[in-house]
Amino acid sequence: KPYFELNNVINGVFLVAEKLYGLKFEQVFDVEIYHPEVTTYKVTDEAGKEIALFYADFHPREGKRGGAWMTSYKSQYRLDNKEERPHISIVCNFTKPTEEEPSLLTF
Repeated sequence: KPYFELNNVINGVFLVAEKLYGLKFEQVFDVEIYHPEVTTYKVTDEAGKEIALFYADFHPREGKRGGAWMTSYKSQYRLDNKEERPHISIVCNFTKPTEEEPSLLTF
């Protein structure tokens, strides 16, 4: 179980996406979020072109439904020759870390 610490899994998934698809994930702080626990990343390709905005919401809280899902807050489209990139989200309910224990994922 310690090998599946949430932050290690996130870093591993981002590394695999970079090696396989050339995607880079950079945490951003200047984007409006719907809850303080949401982390937002700008996703770019190898040339630095923005691909998407990715919202990650990993922990349960009061009022949040159970389970896991992904959704799109904004679709990609082209308007007046301007390319608009998608805003997507993955939502889960992994156990929150504590001061003594990290968030551990089961296989």
